[in-house]
Amino acid sequence: MLATDSLLMYATHLSSGCVDREGIDPNWRADRAEVDVAVFFRQAVNAPSLDPILETLAPQHPHYRALQAELARQHQLPENSGLTLSPGPALKVGQTHAQIPLIRALLKVEGNSALYDQALGDSVRKFQSEHGLDADGVIGNRTRELLGMSRADRILRLRANLERRRWLPRSLGSHHILVNIANYHVAVVANETAVMEMKAVVGRPFRQTPVFSAQMTYLVLSPFWHVPPSLASKDKLPILLKDPGKLADQGYRIFDGWGSDAKELSLEEARTRLAGAKRFPFRFRQDPGPKNALGDVKFMFPNSYNVYLHDTPDRNLFGKSERSFSSGCIRISRPIDLAEFLLSDQPGWSRERIEAAIAKRQEQTITLKQRYRVHLLYWTVAVKDDRVHVIPDIYERDGRLVTALKEVEEDPS
Repeated sequence: MLATDSLLMYATHLSSGCVDREGIDPNWRADRAEVDVAVFFRQAVNAPSLDPILETLAPQHPHYRALQAELARQHQLPENSGLTLSPGPALKVGQTHAQIPLIRALLKVEGNSALYDQALGDSVRKFQSEHGLDADGVIGNRTRELLGMSRADRILRLRANLERRRWLPRSLGSHHILVNIANYHVAVVANETAVMEMKAVVGRPFRQTPVFSAQMTYLVLSPFWHVPPSLASKDKLPILLKDPGKLADQGYRIFDGWGSDAKELSLEEARTRLAGAKRFPFRFRQDPGPKNALGDVKFMFPNSYNVYLHDTPDRNLFGKSERSFSSGCIRISRPIDLAEFLLSDQPGWSRERIEAAIAKRQEQTITLKQRYRVHLLYWTVAVKDDRVHVIPDIYERDGRLVTALKEVEEDPS
């Protein structure tokens, strides 16, 4: 009985995770792994060996396998193989510091000079680029954190991300869009093949992008932006009270409700009515145009968070490596490319027609024939070009998961 209980517990942990994902991360609402452990048990009873059956329970995705391989490699390294880097000042090329020889050793750059020279700077920038940092060559806090991460901490980070992958279904869908929030990255998959990648801007640490899955059903060209009430009261109301002309210049209008019969108010009328209001009574709407916060197109996958993918007029943000600047939605670097791809199965919707429709500055909704499952996920270990890179935990979500995994080790019941 004890052996059977242990086997079923192990099968459950392997197929759907060791800990309660919502209990550890309340923001995690992605599609859930669905494995029938009872079916596994019936197969196990008559199997000559458990290993092949257990192997089928684990995620088969290349991302999971790459993390497994890296975890095994880290475990094979000697305990004292890691060099740690203590806190210190921000260092730039041309400066001299006692830690420079250690940094050279960590990056395997020849020499033992305390001078931060150009050769070391090139290696630092490459390291920063691979780990999702601003590739400016400045050795600051985040670069130090990742550069000096101990072997033990890397193992914990890998285990946390393996657990997150076990929480998900074996397949994310033959057609899906995957957003890695922590890595500011979007991948489009069609017929099980990655066909497009792009940069993303995600929510600020105090307005975090949630983790969830939903079905993309339509896109909107030249969209209006109906400002959510919470953002309207926090962001737009102060501008209305201080400088209403600024809102007008950016194409905002104010209505006295959310219904189709809502009356448009002048900015001055809204300010007057606001003085005696007990609650925030207005709806802010921004017209289509070059200053619209959603840019030229938005991609809709209805959800309770009111989060979606969209264009942005602030294109300069994609030039930064750290891109947590939004209020929760995902801004993408290639919106027209994505719209063209999603509409490629609908005759007449060439890139030229899409751009012509946008130029009219009239909102137009287009239903998609091929539905894509959108997964907004959070992984702090990325795999690129067959290399595994630890990236910054921008929302500081790893700590609680690591603690929970340690507790399961100590008491798996």
